[in-house]
Amino acid sequence: MLFFTLIFIFLLHITKSNCFSFSHKTHFQPFNYRNHSINSNTPNGVNVNTSENDVVEGIESERSKKIKLLRSSTGRGAQECYKALIKANGDVKLASQIILNTLNEHKDSSNNGGEIVMLLEGTIALSCTDKVCCMVDVRCDTDFVSKNKLFTSFAKSFCNSSLHSFIQHSNTETTQTFDDFRNEILNNPCLRCGKTVGETGKFVKGALRESISVARISFLESDPGDFFVSYIHSSLDPKFSPSYSGTAGSILSFQIGDYNSFYNYYNESDTSGLSRDGEDGQMGLNCCLEGKECIYSDVKNVTEFNRDLETDELKIFLREIAIHAVAEKPKEIDIERFDSGGSAELEKELESLISSGKSKEIAERILKGKLRKKYGQDVLMEQVWTFGDGNESVSEVIEKMSKKVSREIKLKKYISYAISDDLINYKHPQNCTFYNTNIAF
Repeated sequence: MLFFTLIFIFLLHITKSNCFSFSHKTHFQPFNYRNHSINSNTPNGVNVNTSENDVVEGIESERSKKIKLLRSSTGRGAQECYKALIKANGDVKLASQIILNTLNEHKDSSNNGGEIVMLLEGTIALSCTDKVCCMVDVRCDTDFVSKNKLFTSFAKSFCNSSLHSFIQHSNTETTQTFDDFRNEILNNPCLRCGKTVGETGKFVKGALRESISVARISFLESDPGDFFVSYIHSSLDPKFSPSYSGTAGSILSFQIGDYNSFYNYYNESDTSGLSRDGEDGQMGLNCCLEGKECIYSDVKNVTEFNRDLETDELKIFLREIAIHAVAEKPKEIDIERFDSGGSAELEKELESLISSGKSKEIAERILKGKLRKKYGQDVLMEQVWTFGDGNESVSEVIEKMSKKVSREIKLKKYISYAISDDLINYKHPQNCTFYNTNIAF
């Protein structure tokens, strides 16, 4: 009897204790992400704070990156890319295919019935005379094709034809629509193989079994006495070629005073028929099949600097500026062109600093820091010099070189392309002729 009494008292004590609770409110309480934490008293000694807001922000950030990639690779709007991404359950490749399938069902008449392509891979080609330079952005589907000799030869051929048509049109006073200009480019016959750009484009597309599209065309004209300096990144072309291609490129126009033998001109040994057949009088194979670009004009193209002056310190420096422009991707040359009211504000701020009691030297140093912070990313002259120790801007090294060579060096115009550019938000610099095209083959 005593034994059962003790057991009853023990059970009564347990049910009243806080050690155990049979309430469903305790055992089935929903997990709260906001308040949940694992402190140093946990078995693993880990201190973790997991917030629901952090999780949501991470998902949104990842989605934004995918939408940006889809926009740059397909050229479509954010809303359309968002819907395709949701439909593809976050798979970027599947989403891009959904967009392309939708576009192919509603082809734009401006493409002349051509296929819509993903603007993801391609090559940048440039061609220059001593008066005008041309740069084109030719796109394809895959990285493999972008490095193919047939494709790069076609891109350079298109660039040569564009340059020839621009020079021909600049010599006349007639106005010309872009459609007329495009047709002229596509119908220019090669002086060697006789094939037009349109014919070559269709042939290359069929040979590579891949869509090809020209996304952008730019022209830079030099003022009297100015000189062009160009750079193409990752180019596999011979050093002395009529045109070049690579993953990125820049063309800059400098005023440096009189300079004899600045350029080296490309001389074609026989532009009248390197690829012609003999007995039947028919044209031979397309130039691109032979790994050469087509030639459309007798005007001499400029290549690298004059061979006798390759070690010229000034020319090496100018080329480094062209490399810097490709690496840093500025939006404009100087503050005046990037921000029309910026220079006036800076002058007022300098006067204000001096009037407040600061010496001119200290005021200029303060202003220099503000310049770098405000314009150091977008304005070429205010960017940190790539080839320096990080303390000098491009404008400072140009001023230093001007004193060293006793010449006034002035950068007047520039244009820069890269395959990695965001084609949706790209804005071309001033003082160049720019066409945002969609010429599909």
